[in-house]
Amino acid sequence: MSDTLPAASQPSTSPTYLAQVLAFCLCWSAAFPLAKLGLRDAPPLQFLCLRFLLASALMLAWLALRAWRRGTPFLPRDPGAGDRGRAWRPWVLLALIGLCNNALYLGLGWSGMLHLSSGLSSVIISTNPVWVALAASLLLGERLDGRRVTGLLLCLAGVCWIVWRRLGLQDDSALGVVLVGAGALSLVAGTLLFKRWQSELAGVDLLLNNAVQVGVSGLLLIPLATWLEADQSIHWTPTFVVSFTLMVGLVSIVAYLLWLHLLRTRSATEASALHFLMPPTGLLMSWAMLGEPLHDSDLLGIVPVAAGLWLVTRAAQEPRVRARAH
Repeated sequence: MSDTLPAASQPSTSPTYLAQVLAFCLCWSAAFPLAKLGLRDAPPLQFLCLRFLLASALMLAWLALRAWRRGTPFLPRDPGAGDRGRAWRPWVLLALIGLCNNALYLGLGWSGMLHLSSGLSSVIISTNPVWVALAASLLLGERLDGRRVTGLLLCLAGVCWIVWRRLGLQDDSALGVVLVGAGALSLVAGTLLFKRWQSELAGVDLLLNNAVQVGVSGLLLIPLATWLEADQSIHWTPTFVVSFTLMVGLVSIVAYLLWLHLLRTRSATEASALHFLMPPTGLLMSWAMLGEPLHDSDLLGIVPVAAGLWLVTRAAQEPRVRARAH
């Protein structure tokens, strides 16, 4: 996979790109305390099913309205790379990506949050750039130089410090760490698959791209939720309604659209590196919304994470500068 910026991509210092990054980080980080609030009144898989299906329905309705007003087809006539005999392939690829990005990532992650604080959950999820960089180097041939390795190790050290200090505190447990960690690896798989198949999905509007991913995920989770949570039900308290509404609009629609856009216009490593910004915002939001304590050790662990992020991002940009110079 090439590690060069697409021509349409914004420079990393442009106000537009920085605004997208800020909005993405705030929306994505808000998901952790919002989920923790909602899970007080709903089993995780039922919550996710309803969230995915409603978000997909809203995006499809908007797409249908937009197509009607413009007088254009609802679905792209040729979503693939020009091979009409395989017009089904982009939809299968999107279903597989959605399985990783939503059903597995959030199904495992939310189940883990029943045994873990939302702040620590956001920290564990933020390790996904490490695994993306390693997997891209092994499977996609991306260059992993010394500076990038140093940055990834620093980020890992910071996250491991926070995890070690928080285990045994509040409701944090090893089972929660394992489940949320497995969810993080699912997000890694979804990121790599999206980048690997990016050219085949170029003809699919990002709104439709997201709608298919979350819709398929909701359908896939229905039998699992029916089986595992047959004796549980959702309590439609005011707190749950607020959590559910914000999760649908702010996270499943806005945050994921921003994530797909950033992933489409940046390399996998550079886009994923933004997840290292989640620990400070996730811990801060959990403190503000849920009253979860913010320890001095948390702030200490964020220092190597920030330093590592700077190294990873800088390492990712230098090859592009040299490429343009030629």
